[in-house]
Amino acid sequence: MAYGDNQIDGYGDEGPGVIFHYQRGSFREKENQATRDIADAITSRKNGFFKTLVKTRANRTLLIMLLVTMGVLLVVSFFSRGVDESVVDSMHCSLSAFSFEGSVYVTLKLEPQKKNQSNKNAPLQTVFDVQFSAINTDNAVADRNETQILCTQGQEESYARTVFADYDIIQVLCTVTGQSGESADLSTSVTKR
Repeated sequence: MAYGDNQIDGYGDEGPGVIFHYQRGSFREKENQATRDIADAITSRKNGFFKTLVKTRANRTLLIMLLVTMGVLLVVSFFSRGVDESVVDSMHCSLSAFSFEGSVYVTLKLEPQKKNQSNKNAPLQTVFDVQFSAINTDNAVADRNETQILCTQGQEESYARTVFADYDIIQVLCTVTGQSGESADLSTSVTKR
């Protein structure tokens, strides 16, 4: 039977079907106030971001744990030194290495510590013995290089640089020894550029 044949208003022979008649709003009496407000498009005041964070006990606990974790991370990162930094004979040493076009370039930077810059009893010249060791992927020493750095009292920075042929070098170790016999071992990973 095609649409429109023996049909009134699109309904079949049985009629329009079930028709609901209700008094508008009568069923809303049994709902809670929040649901009635949503249905009537009454919006509540929006709470601020901080008020939402501290509204329930679980949110407060989560916020406190987050703040404690961030504080611990900041303290640890502020007071810890990496394995690529050390102090030898009141000189701050930092090691860096990168790989470029088949070679590994290594730089050791020495600079006086801030608190010891005005020390009048410090020697005018200090010699540091530096030994670089290149470590390959088998954790074996691929190459070694030794040099010396002469640091004068008024000098802000001193550098020792060396280049290794890239034999799959992944790490560089460095031993810095001062005139007083104090030494430090530094290591750094080789970054690719």
